[in-house]
Amino acid sequence: MIDDVLLTELSGKIIIFVDEIDSILRIKFKDDFFAFIRACYNQRADNPEYQRLTFCLLGVATPSNLIADTNRTPFNIGKAVELTGFQLNEIDALIRGFEGRVARPKAIMEELLKWTGGQPFLTQKLCQLICSSNYSFLEHQEKQCIEELVQNQIIENWKAQDEPEHLRTIRDRLTQNAENQTGRLLGLYQQILHQGEIPADDSPEQMQLRLTGLIVKQQGKLQIYNRIYAEIFNQAWLDKVLTNIRPYAQMLNAWVNSNFQDESRLLRGQTLQDARNWAADKGLSDLDRRFLDASQELEKRDVQKRLQAEAEASKILAEANEVLFLANQKAKRRIQIGGGALAIALITAIVAAIWANMMIQDTQRERIKSLSISSTALLNSNQELDALVAALKAAIQLTSATSVDANTKESVRLAIEKIK
Repeated sequence: MIDDVLLTELSGKIIIFVDEIDSILRIKFKDDFFAFIRACYNQRADNPEYQRLTFCLLGVATPSNLIADTNRTPFNIGKAVELTGFQLNEIDALIRGFEGRVARPKAIMEELLKWTGGQPFLTQKLCQLICSSNYSFLEHQEKQCIEELVQNQIIENWKAQDEPEHLRTIRDRLTQNAENQTGRLLGLYQQILHQGEIPADDSPEQMQLRLTGLIVKQQGKLQIYNRIYAEIFNQAWLDKVLTNIRPYAQMLNAWVNSNFQDESRLLRGQTLQDARNWAADKGLSDLDRRFLDASQELEKRDVQKRLQAEAEASKILAEANEVLFLANQKAKRRIQIGGGALAIALITAIVAAIWANMMIQDTQRERIKSLSISSTALLNSNQELDALVAALKAAIQLTSATSVDANTKESVRLAIEKIK
């Protein structure tokens, strides 16, 4: 076909444009297609006619996306052409389209480019809106007029007003990445959103983010392409998307807002494990990795502290057991010594009690014996007294019967009274 038709029927240089090249990703024979392009290039060595043939591939894709077999790739013999946005000195034709519609066409275009950054589609769409709108673009009020038009016709309710589709395509490229790099792309975009710009290093992640159309490389820096994108894909939008894909988005944002100092926002235990399981098959951003690594480090420190506390507790317990053992041994010795002394004391008390009882019994026996002797003596005395009384009574009777002087009788009577 190339030899018989294309190179034969056409003279001069031939350029074949293949637009929306990223759509070929869904075609099964895509590797063969690019291998064919490479074969045409290789034919230049044998057939000079192929020098006239050039292919121009247009679209949003990286070479690695387009062909898996690096041995057959045509891109090592190709040349990348980076497209930039419109500059004011490049769009005189568009400026002339405002003549007769606005007071100062160039001033309008200058304000328009401040919002679009020269992005071709948005620039042309705004030009069309200006020409078809009922706004009065008064002289020296171009800034306010363009801002009002952009806010009302593009930014507000942007999903419904995105016709033809443009902003939704950028959103889908960012959030529905075919290589499961959404987390990394969003994290990288978040850095740019926070810092305004970051150094460009042409890493695969940066290239993927640039291919979304949201980010542009300028003077060695990556930055958001224009104000319209920045207004729509702002922090609130990003937080919402991240919340949908990250189970720990709220904690991460709080940690970032604390300047990475609030460790209470880091993940622990099962929550950390769940987050790592979720992140295992996802391309995470540097911020995500930093957050999870910090959480892991905190978890490790907590485990070390627990182990250290357990070791110290075990040491204290061992020391306490040793002290208790020694105290127990000492107490046993004291009990043994005390038990011997107690036994001696008991024996001594028993002996003393027995001795005291014996003394009491001896005393009682002595008392009983004394009482017995006393009773016998008393009995004998009583008997003697009774005999004496009887003798006295006999004497009285005798004195009564005989003539005894009165004094003698009286003495006898008194003696008997005393004895009684």
